[in-house]
Amino acid sequence: MARYRILLFFLFLFAEKAGSQQQDAFDSIYYHLYTANKDLDYGIRTADSLYRASDGELRKVKSLLLLSGLYRRKKDKNRSLEYLLEGERLASEAGFHEWQARACGALSSQYREAGLAEVGIRYLEKGIRVSRKIKQEEISNEYQGLLHQEKAYYAIAENNFRKAVQLEHKAGTYFTLLKDEFRRNLHLATTQKALGENYYRLHKNDSARYHYHKALNFIAGTRGVPIQEGMIHLGLGNIFMEENDFARASEHLQKALGFADASGDVSLQGKVYRALSHYYQAVEDIKNYTLYNDRYLEVVNREMEARQETYSRAVSQVYKEQAKTSQVHYGIIAIVSLLLLLAVIFTLVYRRRQREKHRKFWKILREVRKGNSMPPAYTETKGNSARETEMMPERTEKSLLNKLTRFEESGKFTDRNISSSALAARIGTNTKYLSYIINKYKEKDFNTYINELRIYHIVKKMEETPDYLNYKISYLAKECGFSSHSKFSTVFRNVIGMPPSEFMAYLRKKKKAV
Repeated sequence: MARYRILLFFLFLFAEKAGSQQQDAFDSIYYHLYTANKDLDYGIRTADSLYRASDGELRKVKSLLLLSGLYRRKKDKNRSLEYLLEGERLASEAGFHEWQARACGALSSQYREAGLAEVGIRYLEKGIRVSRKIKQEEISNEYQGLLHQEKAYYAIAENNFRKAVQLEHKAGTYFTLLKDEFRRNLHLATTQKALGENYYRLHKNDSARYHYHKALNFIAGTRGVPIQEGMIHLGLGNIFMEENDFARASEHLQKALGFADASGDVSLQGKVYRALSHYYQAVEDIKNYTLYNDRYLEVVNREMEARQETYSRAVSQVYKEQAKTSQVHYGIIAIVSLLLLLAVIFTLVYRRRQREKHRKFWKILREVRKGNSMPPAYTETKGNSARETEMMPERTEKSLLNKLTRFEESGKFTDRNISSSALAARIGTNTKYLSYIINKYKEKDFNTYINELRIYHIVKKMEETPDYLNYKISYLAKECGFSSHSKFSTVFRNVIGMPPSEFMAYLRKKKKAV
């Protein structure tokens, strides 16, 4: 969501004071569709009617950029790019430097998000050249502020958050000069929110909270923009989550959810669903965790599909532009396109695997808390065939099973020298009978049986004694009976579904949240 926030402002700025005075019906409708519209399909139909009814080139450009932004919010990025390119072309031909500069800024954002940074920078530089032709000081200051915010997003893409903070502060100096109160408050709210996000990324929560609250103060000076307010409360909710203040975290996340639903913005909804899934995981509300995690993954899947289509459209447009200038580099573009597609596939697979790991993690903890010493994959009613009942008398079978249960409770399976013959001698039987009992009631062979007992034993230790989370993997391996770090890690992954280091990270996060 934060990655394309600046794009919306490039698209939805008005040449007249539409935010405060709304001089005519066109600007009144334009303003309403930007700030108050919840039904995107209705908004698109209305914006299309504005375009068709426009009696001048300027209003056509405005309508095209408005349509681009609405399609963007609807996640139809192909149509969004199409209208944006047409708006930039028309603004260029008509000499509307302000609107061409804004369209170039939005195209820079669009291509940046699509992974085509070089094309994005080209439009950003074009916007800079065009902006120098803008004579009105108010408009020039506004665009310079937006320009620095766009530069900040390129810094964020490089994980240079300190530089992003500097650029956002610089953007704020330009926005402070705006005379129009509505636009000044709106842009400063955006700037303060961006500062909050970047300070949060720098792990400076106090500074982040300060700027988020300043953003809310500036938002109060507008008629309210649900997307912005939703992102601000989401940011505050994440901070309180990190500080284990779950009451205040819940308060802000619920507000964020309300604004997300009011805006109809899919990306914001996805961000809020993800935050809520983390919140409910922390408070161990598995039902709601699963609900919001599933909703979040649905949004991710939809965004992946939309992003893949955008990549194709963006790359196609690059082909066309380069063909005009006889600088076509099909091999490079094909590689970029392939890498982006692979990135989409990787992200989708990664999200699904993370979801399964979360479920596996909670399932393991539930079993450990119930006192189970291994996965509950057996039943005592299994195996009543005539051949099996002839193996040994029923009384002997039950006696051996009881002795095996006492062996599990004793913890002697951590002995590195344990073997099937040693265990058989311990419970007073032979290896054949022992294998029979383990196969019938545990549904596994001897080695798997011992390994699972050891792994569940060490998981229980980590759950009950937090100090174990600070021990080295090699120590944990020896503690539960494994001869080496590598063997322990391999068996742990096979039994639990993830490496021991990853499981310990999940457990630390859970305990920190309690």
